[in-house]
Amino acid sequence: MGTKSDSGFHTFILTSGDIQVASFTPEEAATEPETSSPNRTLILRDGSRADIVTQGLTFREIVSQLELFNCRRVVLSACETGLIDSSQLVEDYIGLPSAFLYAGTVTVISSLWSVDDLATAFLMMRFYWTIDLETLSMLEALQSAQTWLRTVSRKDLIRWLREDLKAPKELWQNCDTRLRRSYPDLPFSGLHSWGHFAILGCKRRSVGGLNPSPVKVCL
Repeated sequence: MGTKSDSGFHTFILTSGDIQVASFTPEEAATEPETSSPNRTLILRDGSRADIVTQGLTFREIVSQLELFNCRRVVLSACETGLIDSSQLVEDYIGLPSAFLYAGTVTVISSLWSVDDLATAFLMMRFYWTIDLETLSMLEALQSAQTWLRTVSRKDLIRWLREDLKAPKELWQNCDTRLRRSYPDLPFSGLHSWGHFAILGCKRRSVGGLNPSPVKVCL
């Protein structure tokens, strides 16, 4: 797991509600500005701090230490996060999405196969952008992002980065160069580029009559 990034080119767990972020004294913040970032450390059930950049969490810790009962969604956008080892099957289907559902989140979005990093980055950026701009369910937002990704041209993709996302010039120029060098005009039209995410859990649930706003934490 890692900290929040503004670039969009990192994978995210989207969480909300009762996740506690550790606080630091002014002395700690002054001497260790990187490690004392409030977006970097979570407080677990036992009161310990988990450094989500360097430490990470095990499956057991996610199940036993995270409390996500006010969490609307968790997005696991790294490769194959929705898979389990078929050679280790038992009576119950247990994988990383199951751990987050057990910890209390309502919905988990995870991936079923390995995909080009750039395709996944654009798909997740579009998904978050759609969620922010429109009143859609998570399923509808994911479908909208997938439809966009499989039909968008290189030119329109860069225009979207530049004009709609207001991406830094260096970022969209680097993307443009990479797309021109290595991808066709419809760079992500194949099913393998956009169809790898699955949604588990409920469509929607309010907590105490409210739909909490998400907080972004990298995986």
